[in-house]
Amino acid sequence: MKIYIASKYIENHDINTEIYCALKNKGYDVFLPESININAKKDSEMYQVAEKCYDEIDNTDILLAVFPFGLSVTAEIGYAITIKRKKDRKIRLVLFDYNSDKKNMEKLRGEAMINPYWDLVVSSIDELMKNF
Repeated sequence: MKIYIASKYIENHDINTEIYCALKNKGYDVFLPESININAKKDSEMYQVAEKCYDEIDNTDILLAVFPFGLSVTAEIGYAITIKRKKDRKIRLVLFDYNSDKKNMEKLRGEAMINPYWDLVVSSIDELMKNF
């Protein structure tokens, strides 16, 4: 099973590493976009990173979105929802709210274009591991 971690690179670095290691230790094939190692400043670099990420999502079984997130992760979620809606391939969407920011989480849970597509919502690595 392949898992794609959609998360902010810098702000969530520590939790991304923890999630990545926990999933790898359990035997999963895990992709973390920061492993691309391109500091995308130029349009050509941004395109290269985006294409690599979309290719990885095309071949993943689970997209794990680490909340709170920004526009790039929202794009990754939207792309995964498109795949999910095609129904010719299964992809699960998992929301990981490690920050337990209730105000922002309530706002996110009210998003009609995203909320119906979550297959699982967890708030700790232990909870995540119990469900995988």
